[in-house]
Amino acid sequence: MPATTPDSQLADKRRLSTAQGGLGPHSYFEELAEMGSLQSFLDRYMHDEFHSNHEFRKLMLGLMLDYCAEEDQGLEKELMGDLSRALQHFYDKAATCMRNLP
Repeated sequence: MPATTPDSQLADKRRLSTAQGGLGPHSYFEELAEMGSLQSFLDRYMHDEFHSNHEFRKLMLGLMLDYCAEEDQGLEKELMGDLSRALQHFYDKAATCMRNLP
């Protein structure tokens, strides 16, 4: 069995995604993600939408992950920030519940 490389894993992931989603043209956002330019486009032209619309943000981060050919520290920073906020929210709720216990 041949060893898999990150590039071959990415190619396999893209083929699976295409098979699941059917054949069709890429969206503009997918093209930007594939070129590695989606983050800069969002920062420059859609900053407010990206940071205020949770579903849009989730979709864009997913595209960046799917099409990222190499490590992207900006993407990692965004994802770690989201994780940090979610964990802080969980901690705050758990602390409130613990204070309300008899």
